[in-house]
Amino acid sequence: MSVVTIVLARLVLAGLIRGFATIFELSDETRAKYPGLEARANRYLPVLRQILLGMVVAVSGLALIEIWGGHPLEWLASSSGQGMLGRFIAIGVVMAVALIIWEVGTAFSERIALGNPASVRLKTLLPFLLNAFRIVLLMFVSLIVLSELGVNIAPLLAGAGVFGLALGFGAQTLVKDVITGIFILVENTISVGDVVEVGSHSGLVEKISVRTVHLRDFDGNVHTIPFGEVQTVKNMSKLFAYAVVDVTVSYRENIDEALALMAEVAAGMTRSGPLAETIIEPFEVVGVEGLQESAVWLRGRFKTRPLGQWNVKREFYRRIKAAFDERGIEIPYPHRTIYLGADKKGAAPPLHVVSDHKAPAARPRGAQRTGAAAAEGTTGPLIEEHPGARERSGAGEDLLVLEEADIASPTSAWKAAR
Repeated sequence: MSVVTIVLARLVLAGLIRGFATIFELSDETRAKYPGLEARANRYLPVLRQILLGMVVAVSGLALIEIWGGHPLEWLASSSGQGMLGRFIAIGVVMAVALIIWEVGTAFSERIALGNPASVRLKTLLPFLLNAFRIVLLMFVSLIVLSELGVNIAPLLAGAGVFGLALGFGAQTLVKDVITGIFILVENTISVGDVVEVGSHSGLVEKISVRTVHLRDFDGNVHTIPFGEVQTVKNMSKLFAYAVVDVTVSYRENIDEALALMAEVAAGMTRSGPLAETIIEPFEVVGVEGLQESAVWLRGRFKTRPLGQWNVKREFYRRIKAAFDERGIEIPYPHRTIYLGADKKGAAPPLHVVSDHKAPAARPRGAQRTGAAAAEGTTGPLIEEHPGARERSGAGEDLLVLEEADIASPTSAWKAAR
């Protein structure tokens, strides 16, 4: 009986080895459809082979012990033996189910990644979610195995709860960053290569993790921003963009002519040039946007491909400046008209002009009047009086012409006027 048992065990082992080589051989079509299946199968086939071989050896050993009068089957039939066997079977079933779930999750994530190879969002989000799923699965399996082995897991659960609560309070900023980052990535708000404005920072997105986003601005500086601090996100490279152009012209210009010239320049950019393919729709003339202090504000816009709005705007400004110069349309500079005001009677104080020249030496009062009378017959700088100054001087009163010394000194001018 011992020899027969050993021979049968040997035949079963040989059949299992040959069956593994035949059953688990993948065809070329299956390899092409599931490229990661063969690698995963090669990880588990040796373990499965050893488990089955061990089971055959164990059964053969029990049979040999029974043949030689050991009676192991009686112990397995007892309550203690059945309890121990049931626990081992339960642990095996739990581990097998956990392994199947693990592999299904891995295969599912790989299938999604292969379906979207260029998606940076999936490359960032899938590993994080897969690792979190594996950690939760391992925790559940570990607790179940310990419970089947007779370990009281209630203190472990209570301790894990207290530890999780303390970790949540201590790392609430980190948890906030991670949770916000997950939602931003799931909603596809930001991707690598976008130009975005996050809070007070803007630039090109170079890298995204679950917790932070890295921006490089126009000066080359890299800003690392945690997602927990993100309140608003302005994405300037999503699907399309608008290049809004603002032009100012003088009040004396014909507004319709200026708007027509803007449309003409924009049409030339759309027909030919290096940016013709960047512009995806005809130029839209918005019209007069506002009346400023010294200019009329005109506005229009182009619909462009993502990240093309700035080049289109620069090229339009270059061309519209040359077109305005050719047509003689003035782009005004800021200027201001000052009105000094008057009271209800039309009276206003005189305008005193202060000169930086040195005042000549004081002369006798008679000499001053003689010089002023002589100056009346010569042509000199004219100082326009403030409106209402003549009426305020009184009827029949002669006008007083002030010399340079009196103009330079407001006190002297006031005394002379008195």
